[in-house]
Amino acid sequence: MSEQPTKPHLARWLVKPPSVARWLMVLMCACILSSNAAPLRIMPLGDSITAGYTDNPNWNVPFEFGYRSRLYTLLTNAGYDFVFVGGSLEPFNNIYGDPTKGGTVSPTLDLRPLGQNGHRGYGGVNITTTNSNVASYLTADTPDVILLLIGINGISTSSPANLSTLVTNIFSTRPDVRIIVAQITPYNPSTSANIAKNVDLVNYNTYIRDTLVPYWLGQGKRISTVNQYRNLLTDPNNAASAIDASKYSNGINHPTNAVYALMAATWLDGILTVTPPTLPVLDQNTFSSSIPAGTKIGKFAQPPAPSNETLSFSLIAGTGSTDNSKFSIVGNELRTSSYSFSSAPNGSTYSILVRATGSPSGQTGDRIFTLSLNGDSDADQLPDSWEMAKAGNLTSLTVSGDFDHDGLTDAQEYSLSIGSYPSIDPTKYDTDADGLSDGEEINGSAPRPPTNPTKTDTDNDNICDACENNTGVYVSLLKTGTNPTIADTDGDNRSDGAELMEGSNPLSAASPTAPTSSTVSNTAGTYSSSVSNSDLLQGLTGSNVVYSGWYTGNNASPTRLNDGLHGGYATSPAVEGAWSNASGSVITYTLPAGNGIGWDLSSITTIADWSPSGGFGNQHYQVSIQRVGETAFSLLASPDFEPFSSTTAGGSKVTITPSSGKLARGVIAIRFTMLATNGANNRSVYREFDVQGTATTAPASTIAGIMDSRASRSEFSVTWFSYPGKTYRVENSVNLQDWTVLSSAYPSGGLTTNFIESPVPLSRTKSFYRITTIP
Repeated sequence: MSEQPTKPHLARWLVKPPSVARWLMVLMCACILSSNAAPLRIMPLGDSITAGYTDNPNWNVPFEFGYRSRLYTLLTNAGYDFVFVGGSLEPFNNIYGDPTKGGTVSPTLDLRPLGQNGHRGYGGVNITTTNSNVASYLTADTPDVILLLIGINGISTSSPANLSTLVTNIFSTRPDVRIIVAQITPYNPSTSANIAKNVDLVNYNTYIRDTLVPYWLGQGKRISTVNQYRNLLTDPNNAASAIDASKYSNGINHPTNAVYALMAATWLDGILTVTPPTLPVLDQNTFSSSIPAGTKIGKFAQPPAPSNETLSFSLIAGTGSTDNSKFSIVGNELRTSSYSFSSAPNGSTYSILVRATGSPSGQTGDRIFTLSLNGDSDADQLPDSWEMAKAGNLTSLTVSGDFDHDGLTDAQEYSLSIGSYPSIDPTKYDTDADGLSDGEEINGSAPRPPTNPTKTDTDNDNICDACENNTGVYVSLLKTGTNPTIADTDGDNRSDGAELMEGSNPLSAASPTAPTSSTVSNTAGTYSSSVSNSDLLQGLTGSNVVYSGWYTGNNASPTRLNDGLHGGYATSPAVEGAWSNASGSVITYTLPAGNGIGWDLSSITTIADWSPSGGFGNQHYQVSIQRVGETAFSLLASPDFEPFSSTTAGGSKVTITPSSGKLARGVIAIRFTMLATNGANNRSVYREFDVQGTATTAPASTIAGIMDSRASRSEFSVTWFSYPGKTYRVENSVNLQDWTVLSSAYPSGGLTTNFIESPVPLSRTKSFYRITTIP
């Protein structure tokens, strides 16, 4: 089992996964679940990625249990009777920071009160450490299925052999367990060190797929693999695409919550392959009192591919079967029987007990469903409650009508409202006020793909969906040519909105050109005259400080990096700055308020030096920025200036400036992540960080005239250039003399904002809008 595969080309092993229908079924049923077997015991086993860390220790990226909360939802919706097992307390033991921030922040879906927080994920562990403990884990947790994601910590040429030992130990301890081994996620290739690690990581993943899994299958063991590496690519379905740096929440190895969701879907595929779901799932549990006998109420779901299980369904006697006689099951459909519901009051509920029987597995699962009358007094197949909530009456909305003329029937909008888009409004042409009708967003119109009709900016890039026309040609901010479903159309690790804000081309990865890093060094080791005491970092307190990466001897502290002093060897304190252990030392600064819309950066200067010896004057780090309107940090520059050997004294200065224009615009926070150098113990001694820039100014006000081209609807809209974080006063006039305030503080939608005036007189064919920035 120590056989090592030959070094592959990266694209060769990243096999496109099988097509899987992504089904989200609405579980509108009573929460009484049972099956003839005990719940499937699933152990998530691995490192910090299994525990679900994002950008600890200050958790600026919210903690959502990593992939585990999404997987819980997917498994529940798919009909699994299961429980996550494992005794790890992370991350709630505060070893790497408190994800609840003292109880002030809660995950969207908290697995703890559900009894589903079991796992064996431990931050920082490698394969060898896991192997030394796995026998005790298996004895304590007795898993049926293990989701094994391990190896990124300490990845090397020895990793395949170490993994072989771990799997052997697992099967020796629990011979009948099912193991799903993940081809692991890569490092962010933003440094030469990470790129080198990824070479070993690719070989490791190839070994899993081509050697490890086939070997154990040949021994009759239940083992399989899933490809989690692909979820960090710019296009998970394209093995040739590059690793996407924006998919890392900490800029190094922890995925964003969006990637964790992709990982959960990948795990679901793996679980569907090794064991089928046992419980019936019904997509609809409400129906009208006027429903005829024998009419379909809802449909029971079949497991999606790659599962080969087929389920049959039947009504059975037992607890919860009180109203079985009023209903019938034909194939996969739940139907009414001959019972008349016409005299039953709205809101009446009925209980049935349904069994799912799988083939070829023979497994069965029983579930109680509570069905209810939705109240459809006008028998138009639309619930009265929905009609009243949306239209205020029972006559405006009909099954075949299109009240708001948006290209979707009222019935289609009802169906969407109980599915993916609960806030879609059948009385509004453009529910999210982004300049596209709901029908245009749902259906798409080449070259523009379908987008979210309830979200102004589907891809969160600060450009409204209507402005991203996906033509590949930039015309203006109202016709950007970018893709409304991809935040970074050209794949250069800068969002489309950020590029437009900075004056670069979001359709070309070559724009903007990389910042320029000018460097100087000398063996004397002093650049104290270069220090600024009036830069943007003065007086700020660094946050998100990963102290485990800073050496604090000789009174060193990362809090002195921005004090406007250079310090020096043999001064007091001995280090006016900080020693970086080059193990991911991090410090983040939130910039002053300024004009409230960020800062335009012109330069960043960092100084390092130490005497008498040690090569501590070398510099190697990443600087990332967060722009106004964005929640994530993006990489700005990664200087690597190492003029000294591990035994040479000296100092160095790095100055990062733009190749043209501004270094970055609209910046609200800046983060430094220190990396290894060729100095002694890989350390550097940083004396001072200086950041220069000016407060960003908002775009000017504007007046726009609109001629309505859709006379069939009673609304007008206007879209204007805006700035993230600002508010605007919106006024209307028909003659440019008399102005009416429509909104006194309308929030910005990003770089573009759309406002809809509704209702307006149908006779009006022209409107002028005055948009004024509020200071």
